[in-house]
Amino acid sequence: MLESLIKTGTFDSLGSRGALLKSIDKIVSLAQTAQQMKESGQTSMLDLWAKASPAFALDAEIRKGKDVSTKQNLGWERELLGVHFSSSPIDSLVSELPSYYQSKGFVSCGELSTDMANETVTIAGMVASVRHAYTRDRRPFIIASLEE
Repeated sequence: MLESLIKTGTFDSLGSRGALLKSIDKIVSLAQTAQQMKESGQTSMLDLWAKASPAFALDAEIRKGKDVSTKQNLGWERELLGVHFSSSPIDSLVSELPSYYQSKGFVSCGELSTDMANETVTIAGMVASVRHAYTRDRRPFIIASLEE
């Protein structure tokens, strides 16, 4: 469960997801030790520093590691939450849209509405699924689902 929380960005304020995942065993061990000391009434010098800065004891133990790619983070969010939470995968592609579309503007999938009926619009989105089908007279077409 802790791994899933890290992968979805719950602890991003404590460090990079890659470093936290790499240090997960140490983090759990530190938490167990702290709980045992609390239950037995023992304290340590780290406890005094931790009271001054709650994240100090944890920061001292987390290995600084290389973060994972944005693509990997978004993949974990999609897999575990069903949505992209920290950003949209198409954010990085918007700047790559041809200047024609940028000057004319484009509409995201979420901005489509019935008010746009009979208008020509350019949309930006990710293809979530594609289904190939045929008309009654055997002409091929596709049905695609888009998402942001």
